Amino acid sequence: MPLRCLGAEAGALSPDVAGEILSFFRRCIDDLSRRIGGPDAEARAFHVMATLEGGSMLARVYGHIEAFDQAAAGLFQAWHGVDHRETFEAQGSAP
Repeated sequence: MPLRCLGAEAGALSPDVAGEILSFFRRCIDDLSRRIGGPDAEARAFHVMATLEGGSMLARVYGHIEAFDQAAAGLFQAWHGVDHRETFEAQGSAP
C-alpha cells in the first residue's frame, strides 16, 4: 500500500501506526527542506511532496504518466518561470 494511502487514513489507524506515518513524512519534509535550502525551504518541500504525490495519484487514475509529468512540470514552472505549454490537450489526451 503506498504511503500516501496510509497517510490519508492515518486518523483511522492505531496511534502507534499513525505516529510512524507522521514520523516518516516529517523526515521526508526535513530532508527535502535541507536539500532545497533557503528561507522558504520547508514551504517548498511541502509543495514538492504534495505535487508529486498528487501527480502520482492522477497518473494512476488517468492510466498514463502524462498526468504526473504535468504536475512535475508545474513545479519547474513555478520555481523557474518556465512557460510549459504542453498540456493534455496538446498531447491529444485531455482528461
